[in-house]
Amino acid sequence: VSARIVQGMHGWDFHTLTEDIQFSTFCAANGIRIGYAPAEFYDEQPLTFKASWTQRMRWTKGFYQVFFSYVGDLVHGVRKKRFGAYDMLMTIAPGNILTLVSAFVNSVYLVIGSLSHGFLATQNELSMAVGSLVMTFASMYVTFFVLAVITTVSERKHIRCRKGRRWRIITNLFTFPLFMMTYIPINVAALFMKVEWVPTKHTVSMSMEEMAEEQ
Repeated sequence: VSARIVQGMHGWDFHTLTEDIQFSTFCAANGIRIGYAPAEFYDEQPLTFKASWTQRMRWTKGFYQVFFSYVGDLVHGVRKKRFGAYDMLMTIAPGNILTLVSAFVNSVYLVIGSLSHGFLATQNELSMAVGSLVMTFASMYVTFFVLAVITTVSERKHIRCRKGRRWRIITNLFTFPLFMMTYIPINVAALFMKVEWVPTKHTVSMSMEEMAEEQ
């Protein structure tokens, strides 16, 4: 980050749960160019599902905070034909909420319609509701599976895995969509729960030589 940007803002004034996304959104909304640095960094990911859940709950709540704080500025940037503003708006917009609302409506209609024994919904209409739910989750699974394949193929030279465990690279392609679907309850809970920053424990220490041996 250029020091001139921070100096021009008279200091760092980003304090949401995802201050990095907040800063990037501010830059995009105000026409400050964002680029990718040709760098590679290493980070220890959460080792348990509980730790991952806590981390992703913070991320999701932080995305909501940034969206509701900057949606007006981003829309204004889009009107000024700033592609960066549009790109960031599409990144932080809670589009998944629309999917969840659709699934919820179909589920409620299915339950109430079934209990009415044909009074509120015919069998064909109930079948359509079931089909809509199946298509929603099937399309989510296929989308995440394709993204996993693309990422694995394009980043294959950077994937380090012990020889005896390389089969996990393949199995992860199929389990990744299931992991991503756990964002569904997280997205709902983050809307209503008070979320605080909790540090992710880092317990693994590896040297570059040890990482090279993982290949």
